[in-house]
Amino acid sequence: MLGAMPPDRQDVVVREADAVERSLAAFLLPRSLAHSSLGVAFEPAVFVALSADGRRMLGAAALACAIPPAAPAAAPLDVFVLENERRRGLGRRLVNEAGLAARRWGAPALASWGPVEEGSEAGEACRRLGFRGRVSMRRFRCDAEALWCVVAPLWRRGAGRKGGALRFRLAPAAQAPRTELLALQRLHLGAPGEAIQARLDSGEYAPEVAVAAMLPDGRVGGLVLCRWTDQRTVHVDTKVVAPELRGSMVNVALMHDALQAARSRGARWITFEAGEAHRDTARLAERAGGEAISSLWRYVRDL
Repeated sequence: MLGAMPPDRQDVVVREADAVERSLAAFLLPRSLAHSSLGVAFEPAVFVALSADGRRMLGAAALACAIPPAAPAAAPLDVFVLENERRRGLGRRLVNEAGLAARRWGAPALASWGPVEEGSEAGEACRRLGFRGRVSMRRFRCDAEALWCVVAPLWRRGAGRKGGALRFRLAPAAQAPRTELLALQRLHLGAPGEAIQARLDSGEYAPEVAVAAMLPDGRVGGLVLCRWTDQRTVHVDTKVVAPELRGSMVNVALMHDALQAARSRGARWITFEAGEAHRDTARLAERAGGEAISSLWRYVRDL
């Protein structure tokens, strides 16, 4: 029958990867595996789908070994199947194998590795694999000058306060200790740091608009990482401030310096995401006349 889905592959072995297979799987799963070692405690578990003779890797999955502190309480999972092998049950078998491991660790659920755009092919693939959209974020686009007109007065008012001000200095993120940056991301933003590690290693983040707030004791109190998505648009991938410093001038200072650098280099638009827990960020976008251009979802599958 025309358009019929190909039958599930039965001549495939799905199991946990050995050391060589793990290295090969990094080419299929760059955001979760193609990074410098973070130490054994943080290395994801890797599962592979192999041809019966073991000579071809048809797909792979990476399962984070820690559950992020923020919702959803689920072990992040990254899955990839070669295009000509899709819709033959390999993705489902990889997810099931990872689910067994996550259940042994005590994880209540699996979650997509990162936010997925609503209506995208990746989102549909998640649904076919038994995941359902649970946590949504909105992606905003703001005119850089309009956003500056909102942020700059906040900075001027805060910088003019006398006495009791938190002491910190802003520095290029490249000058901050890498382990501190990743720990801040992992512990307080509630997402795996592997994707950020890979982007830092590859130089994907634009150094001129990547800023860290350094405290007197050497700790990183806040972080903004951005990348150019086209010649006129800067996307804020990460903006995180340690919980004990939220409400201080660290947040405003990071936004001020990153935005100032982006404007000076010709940025016309700034894009960023805000979820239910980021109401201040959403209000900032609304005050600057920003528009919500898409919705992002975390997909979850209960175990």
